[in-house]
Amino acid sequence: MIDLEKDLSFAILLTEFRFVGLRATVTTIKTNFNNADCICVVPKDSNKEDLKVVKTICPTVEGGNTISSMINTGVQKTKRPWSLIVMSGNIIRHRPVMKYSRFLESEKDVMYRAVDTKHWRWADASIHGILMHKNAMKEVGAFPENEESLQTCKLLWAEKAIEKGYKFKGLVGVKLL
Repeated sequence: MIDLEKDLSFAILLTEFRFVGLRATVTTIKTNFNNADCICVVPKDSNKEDLKVVKTICPTVEGGNTISSMINTGVQKTKRPWSLIVMSGNIIRHRPVMKYSRFLESEKDVMYRAVDTKHWRWADASIHGILMHKNAMKEVGAFPENEESLQTCKLLWAEKAIEKGYKFKGLVGVKLL
């Protein structure tokens, strides 16, 4: 059985520099997940003054200028085997995150939140709450960064992942907030 309690890292994507939201996300992660670590992924070419503030809140790495590049950086730079992608500004609770572990069968599972009847497919689902093992990036490769839409990036990456035996599992009713 996979133990998310000890194997989970959080990659917080900071697309807008709202420091109060980032503080809230980091605080709830530290409060609700005793051993989990987190990193903040910021866009490349971020303002140096903003970066100074972000680094006082959370360890920080620079991704590219696309969401897909920030996801790539986040998964690659987290310390633990499992990476949960979350958007800055959200409060992360323990119990919903641990629901993921009920459905994890192997390192080749990619979990995501099926938010509603319009956003239940992998390509349409939110990036907030994607859980994947670090080996996925090593085996499948990075999400494409030069596509027009995040949806296309996700579909292209999923095609390669499925060819390598990965399973995509949409979890209904898991609210991280």
